[in-house]
Amino acid sequence: MFFGHRKVFTLLLVLLITGALLIGGLSGCGKKSEPAAEGTKSEETKSDSAQSQEGQAKGTFKVAALLPGPITDQGWNASAYEGLKLIEKELGAEISYMETKTPGDMVEGFRDYASKGYNLVIGHGFQYQDAAEEVAPQFPDTVFVTIGGSKTQKNQAPVIVKSEDASYIFGIIAAKMSKTGKAGLVGGFDIPAISKTLIQFEAGAKSVNPDFKCMVTYVGSWEDVTAGYEAAIAQIDQGADFLFCNGNAVGLGVIQAAQERGVYVFGMTTDQSNLAPDNVLASDVVYNDKAYLEIAKRVKEGKFEGKIQEVGMKDGVVEVVWNPKLKDKVPKEVLDAVSDIEQKIKSGEFRVPGELEVNVKQ
Repeated sequence: MFFGHRKVFTLLLVLLITGALLIGGLSGCGKKSEPAAEGTKSEETKSDSAQSQEGQAKGTFKVAALLPGPITDQGWNASAYEGLKLIEKELGAEISYMETKTPGDMVEGFRDYASKGYNLVIGHGFQYQDAAEEVAPQFPDTVFVTIGGSKTQKNQAPVIVKSEDASYIFGIIAAKMSKTGKAGLVGGFDIPAISKTLIQFEAGAKSVNPDFKCMVTYVGSWEDVTAGYEAAIAQIDQGADFLFCNGNAVGLGVIQAAQERGVYVFGMTTDQSNLAPDNVLASDVVYNDKAYLEIAKRVKEGKFEGKIQEVGMKDGVVEVVWNPKLKDKVPKEVLDAVSDIEQKIKSGEFRVPGELEVNVKQ
């Protein structure tokens, strides 16, 4: 019996030693590698530019966008997402996007995508140009584009979308159809990319009636639907029977106010007639997907140039889209006037002053 116990004891001892060795080996495999010595380059310590080049060397065309708000806003940010999806479909690109709120977020967003080897990073708004200007020199192999702005360098340029082509026409419509001679205009922020559309709405209205009054309110937000609603209600209370908003999701509140008070409103960026079929008379539709695709093609083909590029109604990127339910309520005289000015803008006979002119004034 003693020898039997001794054999069992020996076997257990062997198993314990083997298990200890196994555990030690596994824990050794799970240890983090020591940081690279100063002056060497591990994967973690390679420069941003080197990481960017490696990402691009893999061959996949990569495009990202930084957005000021959610893609569910049924307007400005939604149109950016549609643009990315079109690039994915037509060019087989890998796409991504992120929301960025502050200047610091914008810088880090540009840097993050560029360091991952993205070929093109788009800042979806005028407000992204300073961040792009800071990051672009660090990543010469990535192209940085802002929708709006004026700053350029070898791998940075703005694409200015002349949405004011349509808002000028909205002013003409409002001045010809308004019973009170007053319109309410709401903007997200008082920056050239936004103010240009409100300024040209007023210019279009005054081309018809010099005494036409436009009340302008900037709410200081891209997403505060309540602020848009309250601003519009205040304008209606002062006699406005036409409304227009350029402020991303803020516009949803303006449309709600128009619906509740029974006045006309113009949609922005996408066809918003479905949001209030009895009130949205027409929409300033911006085909950002076309603009995005054209930019991406130039970058992919190596034809990008670091200079200001402007697109608008004459390029098929901006259009006045009537609400089919309400168009038959628009007098023929108004429809004819709209058709006439549209043709002049498309032919180049007439130019609606745009962001570059507004930017100089501001």
